[in-house]
Amino acid sequence: MATRQRTRLDPDLRREQILDAADTLFRSEEYSAVSLDSVATSAGVTRGLLHHYFGSKRGLYLAVVERAVRVPSTAPLIPEGTSGELSDVLAACVEGWMRMIEAAGGLWSGGAGGGGFSVGDVDAILVDARDELVERMIDEVPFPDHLDRDLLRSALRAFAAFTRVATDEWLVRRSLTRQEASAMLHAALLSVVDRIVPAMERARID
Repeated sequence: MATRQRTRLDPDLRREQILDAADTLFRSEEYSAVSLDSVATSAGVTRGLLHHYFGSKRGLYLAVVERAVRVPSTAPLIPEGTSGELSDVLAACVEGWMRMIEAAGGLWSGGAGGGGFSVGDVDAILVDARDELVERMIDEVPFPDHLDRDLLRSALRAFAAFTRVATDEWLVRRSLTRQEASAMLHAALLSVVDRIVPAMERARID
């Protein structure tokens, strides 16, 4: 009987194939119910290959979360066709954030705190993703030239923490609709530019 041959893929493509399979399983089942064997079967690879790429189920899960919450460097932060008005650009940023959170499917909420890793493991990923996003916003969003960039960076990081709470109100507590959460985040982001950073600048002078 002929032995089935596994297709040899580029390592990056193989890694993405494994992450795709793991992402599907972690979304459909509790973290504790997902085994490396089930991921390997779904991905069409050996369990040993999973250990080679990710080390453990913990490492695999955190890699899935990291991929879900990061905006690819090749993806434009501001969609083509967005007007140059700052309000419209910020609205596009908020919409992109909300779509990313929806696509992530609450992965960090469903698995954090179990299986040999802590909420802190996921928080570290979110902080790194937040900092990358803030730097891209400073580079790509047409913020007024007169705003102090260091203060703006700090304010945007604080805003990112606020967005996480707003996301919980929207997706976990269900106390806000998507439209309400979007309106709140857009208004808050405009306030960062129009009121908060200028107030910080005045406080620095005083």
